[in-house]
Amino acid sequence: EWALNQAYLRMYLGERDAVMAWADTARRLLARGAAEPDAGARVWVDLAGAAALAGQPDEALAAAVRARAMLRADLKGRGSVYAEMIGDLASSMAYAGLRDTAIAWLSDPALADIGLRGPLLVVDPILASLRDDPRFRALAGLPPR
Repeated sequence: EWALNQAYLRMYLGERDAVMAWADTARRLLARGAAEPDAGARVWVDLAGAAALAGQPDEALAAAVRARAMLRADLKGRGSVYAEMIGDLASSMAYAGLRDTAIAWLSDPALADIGLRGPLLVVDPILASLRDDPRFRALAGLPPR
């Protein structure tokens, strides 16, 4: 997981070349996920991020859908853990270019319940590609354009 965290940090810093150099690790994580179908939700959240970072949007979406289903079944009552992972999935979807999915998942009420909306959305560089979308602007508390 340390390598994935490093990749996310590089992604936040806008160091695309460093992120793409991490693609081999991402592919290993994806292979591990395929080999461990009963892995916990956090593994599938990480796999979605790995696929997004590796430029594999279809794989990112498949892992994210699985993670989200597991989260809804297992963590709905544990607010901040659930919301943090849904936020991670939404960021991965935005990075993968899946804007509609990212915005839909950012709309999850659990994110608002723990304050993961509003100004935090505006400063997240991974979500920059969403800032012109009226739905995102409403979630972030920004005025319409």
